[in-house]
Amino acid sequence: MLTRQNHQANIFCNLEDSEWKSIRSTIIELVLATDIMQHTKIMAEFNSNLGAMEEWPLKEVPGLLLLKVLLKVADVSNPGRPFELCLTWAKRIACEYVHQSDLEQKKELPITLPQFSRSSYDLPGAQLGFYNFLVKPMFSSFHSCVKIDNLRSLVEGNYAYWLKAKEDGINHEPAPMNPDESIILSIDYDASSQGPSPRNVPVIAVQSSTPDAQTSDVTLAATAEDTSAEPSKNDPSH
Repeated sequence: MLTRQNHQANIFCNLEDSEWKSIRSTIIELVLATDIMQHTKIMAEFNSNLGAMEEWPLKEVPGLLLLKVLLKVADVSNPGRPFELCLTWAKRIACEYVHQSDLEQKKELPITLPQFSRSSYDLPGAQLGFYNFLVKPMFSSFHSCVKIDNLRSLVEGNYAYWLKAKEDGINHEPAPMNPDESIILSIDYDASSQGPSPRNVPVIAVQSSTPDAQTSDVTLAATAEDTSAEPSKNDPSH
């Protein structure tokens, strides 16, 4: 959005086409790497590159693969933050999933995340599953490559809290939905825009809604097939 409104803010405008295509392809691959369906495959490849080396094996890991895992760690960094922030973001994501479950129930669809349905809401249980399946193994693997002792310490402390909360029956209510989120939002490329032609890439279209709205989805417009495209330097759609 910013690059379309202000040419001076377009950090890509002076790149050669070959450089731009390479960066664009990398960005798309990194965004798609955050898809949970790709998690097992990416981490298996990452772990196989680490091997059983005792020395810091940063140079042994392919650069793009390392960037993917770095972004994945950042994408779920909530457990590696001080407890107050960890709890705040856990309640916010719970809000999103509870409203998703409401919408699925209204449309008579299968409930994707039963622990976030209002009838069986279990935030500590959901967090423990999240830590055990994704967070702790991934942070441990990443630590083998880039030392993150402080983050792992926070993860273990927060995990201990959720374990105790589960045992004691402490269940935090989801954060209230922000009124602004009841508005359906969309981000689309405006081909009629005038002025300089910065590289405009319609990467993501987003729609957000309350349970009473008609739609609720997040669509990634840039797909793996886009990496083979050859955008022209003078084409504003790229």
